[in-house]
Amino acid sequence: MTPTIEDYKNAYLYGYALVDHYRIFYQDMNSPYEDPDGNSGPKTFNSLYGTARVYGPDDTVILTPNNDTPYSRGYLDLRQGWCSLEIPNDEDIEHRYNSFQCVDMYTNNVGYISVAQGPLSSGKQTGKYCFYNAARTLAPAINYADYDKVFAVKCDFLFLIGRTEMNTSAADMSAETDAVQARSEEHTSELQSRCQSR
Repeated sequence: MTPTIEDYKNAYLYGYALVDHYRIFYQDMNSPYEDPDGNSGPKTFNSLYGTARVYGPDDTVILTPNNDTPYSRGYLDLRQGWCSLEIPNDEDIEHRYNSFQCVDMYTNNVGYISVAQGPLSSGKQTGKYCFYNAARTLAPAINYADYDKVFAVKCDFLFLIGRTEMNTSAADMSAETDAVQARSEEHTSELQSRCQSR
């Protein structure tokens, strides 16, 4: 059967998102991480990294990022088992919009950790969550009682992207970015120790 123009069009529409998502994955994981003290090093799987600033026009790895929510991001490697992620019950986080979007390598949104209501959402901003590759890990091996929500993923890697609300007024922008990210870095350190393969 000879492919038609429509077949080529559909292949492009399906493949473009996958290729671009892999580009982001590759560029992000191969760019060094710099902590608030200026120390830099390679990024690793199953860790979260906070950005101590808001994004602007020069940030082009991800198209049209928000410019009013500092980001935290990381990639989970689910090949060896499941990973857990805990968002601390911090009073300041409870009074801000704070969310994690969970995207698989096929660009599907497999879950949201946020106050939003819906079949993919946790319904809350804090708590303990589990992610596992449904093709590799048997769900009964996971103790569901330990988690606020368990997310089944259909591939080996999962992209977590966190957003934290900040006041965008000119007077508060700089100070609030520093304050929010200082807390983000503290929580990231805690999350790194808990976001581990089981």
